[in-house]
Amino acid sequence: MSVLASAAFRMKLYQDAYGLTEQRLYVSVVIVWLTVVLLWLVLTVLRDKHESFVFGTLLAGLACIAALHVLNPHALIARVNTDRATTGAEYDGSYVSSLSADAVPTLLARLGQLSVVERCRPTRMLEKRWTVERKGGWRSWNQSDWRARRMVAPLVGTLSCPGIEVPARR
Repeated sequence: MSVLASAAFRMKLYQDAYGLTEQRLYVSVVIVWLTVVLLWLVLTVLRDKHESFVFGTLLAGLACIAALHVLNPHALIARVNTDRATTGAEYDGSYVSSLSADAVPTLLARLGQLSVVERCRPTRMLEKRWTVERKGGWRSWNQSDWRARRMVAPLVGTLSCPGIEVPARR
C-alpha cells in the first residue's frame, strides 16, 4: 500500500509541475484501481471469502473504464492544462494541440482566457487540423470529429495569430 501511496504522490507532483497528459491520467486511474483491488483483497480473500474477489476486481476495473468514458480524457486534459496557463503555470501548447477532436470544444471555450502567445499554437492547430476534409470518407467518420469541424468552420480567419512568433517547445 505504501508503494501505491508513493506512486500517487509522485504522480500528483508531476501533474502539479508539468500539467496533465494522457499517460499521467491513465496512470492515476490505474493507481486508483489498484488501491481498490488491494482494499477488496483485504475485505474478501483475507477473510476467507475468496469467491467474490475476482468479481469485485472486475467490477472495479469496469467502473474505472466507465469513469474515463464519462470524464472524456482529452477534454479533461485540455481543461486542466488551459486552467494552468491562466494561473501562470508552465503550459505546453504543443501537447494540447496534439489532442483529439474531443478537446476542441474545451479549447474553443477557453482560448480567450489564454495570453496571445499561448493562444497561437492551439489556434493554428484548430485551423490547420479541423478545417480540411478528413481522409477516409464515411468509414472514418465519428461524432467528435464532426462536432470539432462544425465548431471550427465558422471561426476560420478569426482565430489566427498573424505576425506572432510562437516560442519553440522546450
